[in-house]
Amino acid sequence: MDRGPARPLRVALVVPSLMVGGAEHHVVKLARAVDRALVDPVILLLRRGLPRELAPLVPPDVPVVTSPVSRRDPRIVPWLARELRARRIDVAQSFLWYAGAPVERVSVIANGVDVAGIDATEAAPLRATLGWPATAHVVGSVSRHVEGKGLDTLVGAIGRINGPDVRAVLIGDGPIRSTLESLALALGLGDRIAFLGQRAPATALLKGCDTAVQLSRESEHCSNTILEAMACGLPVVATAVGGNPELVAHERTGLLVPPGDADAVAVALTRLAADPEAAAEMGAAARETAASRYSMVSVAEEFTTLWRTAARR
Repeated sequence: MDRGPARPLRVALVVPSLMVGGAEHHVVKLARAVDRALVDPVILLLRRGLPRELAPLVPPDVPVVTSPVSRRDPRIVPWLARELRARRIDVAQSFLWYAGAPVERVSVIANGVDVAGIDATEAAPLRATLGWPATAHVVGSVSRHVEGKGLDTLVGAIGRINGPDVRAVLIGDGPIRSTLESLALALGLGDRIAFLGQRAPATALLKGCDTAVQLSRESEHCSNTILEAMACGLPVVATAVGGNPELVAHERTGLLVPPGDADAVAVALTRLAADPEAAAEMGAAARETAASRYSMVSVAEEFTTLWRTAARR
């Protein structure tokens, strides 16, 4: 990168909340990864009264300011303008908005993963904690428990596996958790599926798994869950929707399956559980890809270059 400005660039990271979620987690990682000699970040939250599970992960010297009014209150616009002026913000980067723009003005930067942080995290002893056999093949899902994430597909897939001992941990929470728990019990899977609730971060639990899944039905952007699983050295079984095929190279770093197809997921998980050598090779390739292409350090540098270009305009 070229020489930095006389003072750090003041950047506002504008996001609805700091609830557990992919975009929110990305904002926190970005605030931690930017070079503070070049960027002075502040996080502006547009929704008040929501849980802030990710707030403890924000660096202590990065201000977090919450709107005093609801997101749909028209007074939020002058509040945001006052904050940007008072803090002498050079660039505002917003997240979780949908808008159109000419293609020549679009810059695409992938999400990133904190490889060093993951390397420094010890794997949780999931099997011992849950009373599962040491030989069990553990599948991990980190996701909000909401419609569209395909968690019912995962539950159904576990119920279809009759060969190797494949079990699943569902990490997260949300409005359909009780429905999923009831489905697991109805299928007789109470001893093969564990619901671990919300964990932030979930890295230690993910590192205690053998395989990761991301089974969204209709859309998925640049999945943080997939990137973190890859950095943990896990093969990933993912649905071929949205940005998943850009992250998971079929037969190299994991396996792609059709959305909503519990039979296909069961076949993929059975294959990985029955062939640990092939699974390990996919996991190693996934790890190399995450470290070489999606390191949070390089992603933060890309954002910094984008912000400095925008500020000059």
